[in-house]
Amino acid sequence: MIAKEVIINKVVEYVNSQLGTMSANNPMVMLARPFISRAMNNYIGRFDKFLTAIQDSNGMVDIEGIIDEEINNLAVMQLQKYDNFDIGRGEIKFNIPIINKSMVITTDDIADFKQMLLSK
Repeated sequence: MIAKEVIINKVVEYVNSQLGTMSANNPMVMLARPFISRAMNNYIGRFDKFLTAIQDSNGMVDIEGIIDEEINNLAVMQLQKYDNFDIGRGEIKFNIPIINKSMVITTDDIADFKQMLLSK
């Protein structure tokens, strides 16, 4: 169990780190970074409300159990294609039209993210 505030802070830290890595390797991502950062800041409030809905009475969230279930579900999910993303077969693929590239998140990435959340 992890406090909701810790999860939010670590998610922001993780996304900023990933944006830094991506923008260092791609000038188009560097140009889009201010927009992405602001969008992330706007959506973090929605994430906070979502976590509030699943926290216990002490403000703690069973993020480890939730992520384990999500990893298992993603691994067995049939591939579903949508306009700008695909999900299933162990990965989530976001198509980024401006730079004509894709960002792929695998079950291994999610497991790494879980470990980052659980680290002190």
